[in-house]
Amino acid sequence: METDRGLRVWACMRSWCRRLVLLVCLSRMAVAQGVTESTVKLAEVIVTPSRFDVADDRTSASATLTQSDLETLPQVGEDLYRSIARLPGVAADDFTAKFWIRGAPNSQLLARLDGLDLIEPFHLKDIDGALSIVDLPSINRLDLVTGGFTADFGDRLAGVLTLETATAPRGTALTSLGLSLTGVRASHAGRFAQGRGAWRVTGRRGYPDLALKLEGRDDEVFPRYYDGAFKIDYALSPRHRLSFQALHAGDTLTFREDNEPELHSRYRSDYAWLRWQGEPRAGWVGEAVLSYSHLTWNRQGEGFFDQRLRLDLDDDRALSILAFRNDWTLAVSDRLVLRGGVEAKSADADYTYVLLREENAVVNGVQLVDRRTANVHLSPGGDGWGVFVSPRLKVSRTLVIEAGVRLDHDPAKGEDQVSPRFNASWSPTKHTTVRAAWGGYRQAQ
Repeated sequence: METDRGLRVWACMRSWCRRLVLLVCLSRMAVAQGVTESTVKLAEVIVTPSRFDVADDRTSASATLTQSDLETLPQVGEDLYRSIARLPGVAADDFTAKFWIRGAPNSQLLARLDGLDLIEPFHLKDIDGALSIVDLPSINRLDLVTGGFTADFGDRLAGVLTLETATAPRGTALTSLGLSLTGVRASHAGRFAQGRGAWRVTGRRGYPDLALKLEGRDDEVFPRYYDGAFKIDYALSPRHRLSFQALHAGDTLTFREDNEPELHSRYRSDYAWLRWQGEPRAGWVGEAVLSYSHLTWNRQGEGFFDQRLRLDLDDDRALSILAFRNDWTLAVSDRLVLRGGVEAKSADADYTYVLLREENAVVNGVQLVDRRTANVHLSPGGDGWGVFVSPRLKVSRTLVIEAGVRLDHDPAKGEDQVSPRFNASWSPTKHTTVRAAWGGYRQAQ
């Protein structure tokens, strides 16, 4: 809903929020320069067009960033998405944590955390998301596919970002604390049941309003953000593992200025999911994820421009998604692997947009007050599903091909969409790999 895009107040609000992000950058850089600390970094970052291995051994080389590389990369507040923005094929600016993949916007990227598909995983959405809601030290592995991804990923056009969180180390419980001028973070991890189970809880609270106070702007903008995550993981047997996770993130922002309406925004993101990973028998590996996601967006404005032109704004949005995904991989032989899977989603949304906006207007040489109104209530919803099959064949010692196809149902249009995919990897020498990909990639609105 973009009816109020031209409102001068929101533009002014975004301007102050940009100043806020710059202050956050400066404050965190100052703390980083003054304190030497041991920070948990990403263990590995891989960038590759796709994976063409027959089993688990990759036949394609990939660009990798180690822990020491990440420690020297300039970034804001140890933010996960800002670290990714330094990789080849990715572009970003200084104000938002969102990045572009080969020119495509971040909305065309599939972000998957421990099997869960994330939706708008950013804080401070009023400035296009200044920080991500995923805590960087909790991530153990990150893979970014910047194009040509295989048939197991659907409903996205540009790329795939998969994140895997760390498991608590064996031995004593581990506690981590972090403090900066704009926020505080804490995590605690441990094990139970003689090491068969592990758990981790993390939390962050940001106080960027303190940075604004240092500049003397605390009477105009009041932004805050927080997030927390919980994970419990248990090995049912040597070949089966079950985990339950929850993630919550929230933001609030208030904007005040003389002779302007007072504006408030509030955002909430809640995720809960159950994940099973197992190997029923040798060469047969599966994963199943059952998840529930609930997101809310709220913006309110009330007051007068120059004490005479009224603004009343109420923008409320909510989205709930119940999803299930099940993927399987079967190693038929040393040369052939069959992969397939299904997924289903049921989504419901609610939109309420009420606006009263008074503006100066000149009609026939006479200055009048023009009143603009909007009153919209929508409740879209629907069920979608997808299925894929993708055999992977080792044609020769140097050539591996994968030809797959997806079938997705778009509930918005009520249409079925077919997406063929073809990938190939040719390694003529030990240090040389040539990769090629072709396919149809579709994304529903």
